[in-house]
This record gives sequence, structure tokens and C-alpha cells, in this order.
Amino acid sequence: MSPTFSRRFFLVCMLLLSVCVSVAEGHESCCKYKVGEHRHEPEFIDDPHDTPPRIFEGEPQYINDPSDVQPDDWDEEDDGEWAPVQILNPKYEWKPRKIPNPNYVPPPTYWDKLGV
Repeated sequence: MSPTFSRRFFLVCMLLLSVCVSVAEGHESCCKYKVGEHRHEPEFIDDPHDTPPRIFEGEPQYINDPSDVQPDDWDEEDDGEWAPVQILNPKYEWKPRKIPNPNYVPPPTYWDKLGV
């Protein structure tokens, strides 16, 4: 082998090694994404403006607590009409619609990491 070939081979290897190290460390000049940045935000989120209906598929959102009983010393003249505590209905299965997350950053591809 000629000395120029081995020198070129050495320089190319060093260049590739420096690119691989900077990609692995999330170096700013080589990668437009920070390492692990895409893992913090989901792609879709619940719509904050989507409010639940009071009745969904015939089931109310809240029901009277069956374990709640009127106290013995309750006086309707002094205390007013007694009403049991309202709890979430376990049969009420409404879920808000999903919308695209504006803060979502897709994971970098192989080519993004190399800065191509």
C-alpha cells in the first residue's frame, strides 16, 4: 500500500468517527433534535375544548351515591331539602376526542442524525 492511501484511509476513518460521536452525544451542529426530545410529548392529545355531554348513550355523567344516606338529625325546615352526594357514573364511558399535538416533535430519522 502506498503511504497516501493509508493516510487518506486514516483521515476518512477519523471523520466518520467524529460524526458518529457527535450524533451519539446529540451535538447541535450535527443534529437538529436534542437526544430524547421526541419522547416527552405524545403525538395526539385530548381536545381541551371538547366538553363531555351530560348524558352519553343513555347514561348520566353523575349518579347519586348509593352508600350516602340522609342523616337522622336532618331537619328540612332548617337544613333544606336533602340531596345525596353525586359521584361519577362507572357506566359513563365518554372520552374526549384526540387532536394533533402542536408541541410534538417527530423522532429523528437516521439521515437527520447524520445531518444530511
